[in-house]
Amino acid sequence: MLGMIDGRRLKRGWDQNELGALLLGEPPYEYEEQSDTQARFTRLRQVSDFLRCRTAAERDRVLPQTINVLESSTEAWAKAGAIFLRQAFGFIQPTIRDDDVEK
Repeated sequence: MLGMIDGRRLKRGWDQNELGALLLGEPPYEYEEQSDTQARFTRLRQVSDFLRCRTAAERDRVLPQTINVLESSTEAWAKAGAIFLRQAFGFIQPTIRDDDVEK
């Protein structure tokens, strides 16, 4: 299937806390076809399925950095991927209201 991540690369990305780089195709996780959006979303789906097999505590180790890497990307699909991961795993940052902030 187009865009599938080799299991060894996925495991390495997990172990090294580099899932964001893995999804973006940054070194050392380059992909041959960078411009195919379908392949990018296939990889996002594969990573999210992998994360669903982990406990919440295990996911908490990698999700903040993964989401930050995706959000900091200039690519729209990466920002959408960050939103997807936030919603899929309930990893929503609390909203800070003006009355919560000490002045």
